[in-house]
Formats: sequence, C-alpha cells, structure tokens
Amino acid sequence: MKKFLFLTLIFLFTLKIYCSDATTDFAKIESDWKKYLESTNNFSAEEEAAFRIWGFESPNLNGRYDNIKDFPKKIKINNYEHLQMPTRDGLTLDGWFIPVENAKGTFLIVNWHSGDMSQLLTYTRVLLKLNYQLIVYNIRFWNYADKPEQFVGSIKNDINDIEDILTYIKTRKDIDTSKLGIMGFSRGGYRAILAGAKFSDFKVVISDGGPTSENMYHWQPKEFREKVANILKEKTGIDVLSDEFNSELQIAKISPRPVLLLYGGADNLVVPENGKKYQQKAKQPKKLMIFKGAGHCNALNTKGAREIYIKTITEFLNKYLK
Repeated sequence: MKKFLFLTLIFLFTLKIYCSDATTDFAKIESDWKKYLESTNNFSAEEEAAFRIWGFESPNLNGRYDNIKDFPKKIKINNYEHLQMPTRDGLTLDGWFIPVENAKGTFLIVNWHSGDMSQLLTYTRVLLKLNYQLIVYNIRFWNYADKPEQFVGSIKNDINDIEDILTYIKTRKDIDTSKLGIMGFSRGGYRAILAGAKFSDFKVVISDGGPTSENMYHWQPKEFREKVANILKEKTGIDVLSDEFNSELQIAKISPRPVLLLYGGADNLVVPENGKKYQQKAKQPKKLMIFKGAGHCNALNTKGAREIYIKTITEFLNKYLK
C-alpha cells in the first residue's frame, strides 16, 4: 500500500505539470488524495483487498470531464451533446449523446476499470457506423475530485445509476426507447449483464471481456473471502456475494432478449473461460465469440480479429435490433 501511495502521488504531481491549463484544482485534489490514501496505510490484507474493490478505481484525473470535454471533435465527431444526468442520491453524471440520422437504435455504453467516456467513444464508433446512436458516460467515481471519500462507488450504486440514466433517456423524444441496447467492456461487461438482467428496457445486451462474479470476487481461501465481503458490507451496505450481484446466476434473466459475449483468445486478465461459464448459464438467444490472438477488450485492434469482431456485432444487431 505504501508503494501504491508513493506512485499515486508521483502520478498526480506529474499530471499537474502537464495539465496546468485545466480548470480543475489539482492542489486540492492532490491534498485530498494524500489524506485519504494515508488513512489506508495500515490496512490488513483483507482490508486492502476490499479497498481495491470498494475504493477508487483509479487516481487518474485525465478522464475528468473538464479534461476531455472537446474529445469528440478530436476524433471528428462534431454532432454531439453534453449530458448531465441526475442520480437518485444527488450526483450528476457527465455523458455524451451521439445522434445519427435514421437510427436503428441507441446503445448505452458502460466503461471498464478506470475507463472514461472518451475511451469508450473511441472504441464504440463502430456502432455509429452501423447507424446506432450512443450514450457514453463517466461512472460516478469520476466525481470524486472535490471530496473523494464521498464518491466511492459500489456495484449497487452503479446499477442504480444505470436505472437513473434509463429514466433520463425516457424523457427524450429523439431516442426510441423500444430500441435500446447496453454494451459494457471488462468490468463494464459485468455491470451490463447485471443491468440487462434487471431492466427489460434493454432489448439486447453485449458484454466484451466481462468477468464473472466468481472472477470479480475470487478471494481465497473461503474465510478470507468472507472477511473481505464483510468489510465491503460494512462500508457500503452491499453484500457482493449475494445472488443479486451473482452475474452467472442473473444472466439467465436476460432471456428471451439476446446476449452477445465477446472475449479475446489471448486475454490473460479475463480469460475466455469466463465467457464459457456465462454461455452455460445464459438462456437462448445467446452467442459466444472468442477472437483468436486478441487480448483484453482488444479484438477491434487485433489483426485478423477486427473484421470478425465487426462482422459478429453487425450480424447480431441486424438480427435483433434493427
């Protein structure tokens, strides 16, 4: 943990130098982070494991909206809208809505560990080319900068936030709510499966590199795992080992709506066996694709896999969301 603290502070100092023109108060953020992380310095092994799940996903400030607000223009997307979507507990989630003419549908995109909406937009432009509108957003941990201890996320908060975004979407006249999809990457794939199981508003569910809950909360031995889960429950009121967050169990509830599971054959972070377990538990219609040679959520950038990846998504959507 001390090494983590040291590297974090070095990162923040470096970032402050390179982003001095941003409006964010870096001195305050650095101070808040130092204070918060120092309070974790005496964690037990169980507490540190819990911190990595319950705590901040990243001290990276690049994804803060002030720092990425012009990103769509940088990748030649000029028609977009900055969204500020309210949550039930008083936060505001930043996002972008990317419209297209004669849209076949609209996708909500859920980010990976430490990912921000600029990265999501880069990776999901393929959906725009297929004539699907996008809503990408920064999950709540990006709000931490003003007072980090108030914005620690939990899987319960993340799923509630998706429901609140759905409520917001239903207020818009430029989105056909009968043609909504959700797509998540890595940990976002895990969230997408849980949200797809819970909210029938999503007519299709796509998970790229999504870990199973067994993978997410795999601490061993059992006694250690239970101690970590109890710490998380004390901090958040959430039992991460409950059926509610068991994605292998919940995935069956997506049916009769379709689910597409995408994995890299060379993924060492979330190995393809995660997808095989989901495939066994999911009901029809379902499809699992493993892309030879591709790493974690990287088939789109892998020679030989890119074309198959695009073809797989195209055929799936042409069948189920058109």
